[in-house]
Amino acid sequence: MDAQEVDKLLASYNHCRARAAHIRTQLALMQHQLSVETTNAMAGEALHAQSYDVMPHGNLPGNPVESLVLRYLSGYQPQYIREIQQDMDKAKDELYEVETVVSFVNSWMLCLNEREKFVIERYVINGCTWREVLDEYEKKYGQFGKEGLRKMKNRALSKMYDAAE
Repeated sequence: MDAQEVDKLLASYNHCRARAAHIRTQLALMQHQLSVETTNAMAGEALHAQSYDVMPHGNLPGNPVESLVLRYLSGYQPQYIREIQQDMDKAKDELYEVETVVSFVNSWMLCLNEREKFVIERYVINGCTWREVLDEYEKKYGQFGKEGLRKMKNRALSKMYDAAE
């Protein structure tokens, strides 16, 4: 991975974390909806499959409820249930993509010390100004200069680029 790709992933890190959380919630809701709709579909079709008279229909005796169950067991699904599953598959694909970004950035952060992480998180990932980063840095770690923070950022990014190769 080159430096531009690393910078791009760092810039999208917070968005990807938020998106991953949203998609996980969305998938849980879709899974619940799928469960309810599948149960309702089977129950609804079972009501219509029952024979209400004792006269045979056709030349072979049959059990319509049994044939319905066999149809569902062999993989039959109504179109609207297939659409829910397709939406879930799309969401899972997107979740994989955003979790990959989060995983990469988390692994690169492991090669940084606490102060370097602080600067990268504030300046590169969160987009704070140098003044804001410097003020927060001095509150947490003591007196430091803006040029020193820039050098620390460059050193940290260099470590991350090396880890991403």
